[in-house]
Order: sequence, then structure tokens, then C-alpha cells
Amino acid sequence: MPDALVSWHQSGSNQAGIRRVMGVERLQLQYSWYCDVLPFVGQQKLHDRFDFSRPWADPKNVRLTTEVVPEFQNPLDPRKAWQGYPFNGLALTHFVGVSGVEDKRNVIAGKLPRSDDRAGVFGYDTIARPEEITDGQSNTLMMIGSGELASPWVQGGGATVRGAREPYFDSLTGFGTTGSPQPGSMAVMADGSVKFISADIDPTVFRAMCTIHGGESVDLPPQVRPANWRAGQ
Repeated sequence: MPDALVSWHQSGSNQAGIRRVMGVERLQLQYSWYCDVLPFVGQQKLHDRFDFSRPWADPKNVRLTTEVVPEFQNPLDPRKAWQGYPFNGLALTHFVGVSGVEDKRNVIAGKLPRSDDRAGVFGYDTIARPEEITDGQSNTLMMIGSGELASPWVQGGGATVRGAREPYFDSLTGFGTTGSPQPGSMAVMADGSVKFISADIDPTVFRAMCTIHGGESVDLPPQVRPANWRAGQ
């Protein structure tokens, strides 16, 4: 997944965290950026079966949303599909795109312009280009574990694009990766490198890692260490 993510990110312009359907307002019924990554993880046929002019909940599309994509999941997490209402059977992802820092209650980082100092790689309507990540691609988070909030991979909005909000690694609503040897999360940096981020990282450093041009100088601490990506194996 890390290589596929970087290949997709470098493949062109006009990328967005949400693939919008004309005439549909609810974010939950829009498509996620994962749909555009499908061809990069060997799922071109699945991608081509979607009618993206219609919401994913349309009868023509909804049967496709139950397809488990191993590359979008953590193999150590037993949750493969949503159980019960309202998305019963929809295949899950255990990772989200990082949209930046949410420093106030009413701030949704995915809605910020990517020019905002709090913005991360993923915005709802635009994704920062590699050259816009002036804090350094190796220091900037692109994707991180979604913790307990695993969501359908097809779903746009906060299901698959999330900002950093304190407490960052809360056991109920924070980032995290099931099966990790200690509290924290697997993550993919904007250069494709894979890191494990310990939950005891300095919050100031973690916030700096979530932004693309906040102007902070980041020296990755011992709480951020190289890791092996095992999704899909």
C-alpha cells in the first residue's frame, strides 16, 4: 500500500479526498479517495465496475462496496466488514488520510484550504501536491491507522479523511493500529516511508507531522521509528 499510495499521489493533479457525485450533498454518500487508488493496488476491474455518476449506495454500486480490499486493511485487525446498522456488510479500511490539525471544536481540517497552516495532505476537495509539502515529505504524515473508528473504504468525508484532534491517540476516538506491540499507530509518510508512531510522542511534534507547511522544524524523535508494512500479506 505505501508504494501504491505514493504512485497515485504522484500520478496527476486535481486529486481530492472526496470523489463527489453531482447532485449529492451528504458526504457519507460520496466516494472516498480510496476508489481512485484501486487501480494502483491491482483492483482496476473493481474500479471499472463502479458507476461513479451515481452514489455508492445506488443499487448498481452497493454490491461492490462489500468487496474486501486487503491492501486497505491491517491484517492483524479482525474487523473486515461493518456489522449491523447502518452499513451492514460494507468492507472496511483501517486507515485514514491525514487532513491536518483540528485545534478548535468547530474546525474540520478536511474543509480547510491547503494553504492554511493547519492543513495536511488530504483535503476534501483537493490533495496537496508533493511540491506543496514544504515541511518535508519524510516528516509529513499522509496516512495513519484509524483506531477503533474503522469505516467503509468506499465512503467519503470523515470516514476516510481525518484531522488530528486531541487526545490524538485516545483509545476510543484517536488514531491507532490493532495488534501493535504498544499503544500507537502505523503510518505512511508523504515520501512513502513507513513509521510506527508511539502514543507517547510529544503532542507538539505530532501536530507538526500532520501539517504540510506549518513552518515547524521537525526532528523525528525516538517515538517515531521505521516499521514494516504488512497490509495485504
